[in-house]
Amino acid sequence: MRQVVFLLTLLCLLISSGGCKAIASLTSIKNPTAKVTAVELAEQSAQGAVVRVTVQIENTNGVALPIITNQYTFVVAGMKPFVFLDKPKRTLPGRRMQTLELVAAFDTGGKDVTGAAYRVSGKLEYQPPGQIRRIMTDSGIPLPSVSYAASGKIP
Repeated sequence: MRQVVFLLTLLCLLISSGGCKAIASLTSIKNPTAKVTAVELAEQSAQGAVVRVTVQIENTNGVALPIITNQYTFVVAGMKPFVFLDKPKRTLPGRRMQTLELVAAFDTGGKDVTGAAYRVSGKLEYQPPGQIRRIMTDSGIPLPSVSYAASGKIP
């Protein structure tokens, strides 16, 4: 039933607002790119460690794209993973790069993590412009997303 209501609403919207142009603008939005550019050990104690991860995001579109969620995982070999879901109040400006700094804190069990193998991965969901996308989001159709990942040894 929910899908029928969604399709009828979408059809009415398309007919009343020059629908082809609205669909064309929705499909012309390119995914931003995201890459991990740095991982550093910010703090370490007998109880745990804090790691900072820097992610560079580039939006090549001419329109701003609000970030809705950022979910990331930081795993150090042999330790419990750090998993975090963030809902940043941040927008990727059009035709610009932006740096996102993530923090991961975890229990080390008293072990030194310097030189330990790590893996970080994440997914940013963003909101494309336009009324059609808002209707799709309200109807439960997933937002587009961009992923990032890196691995190495903690410096």
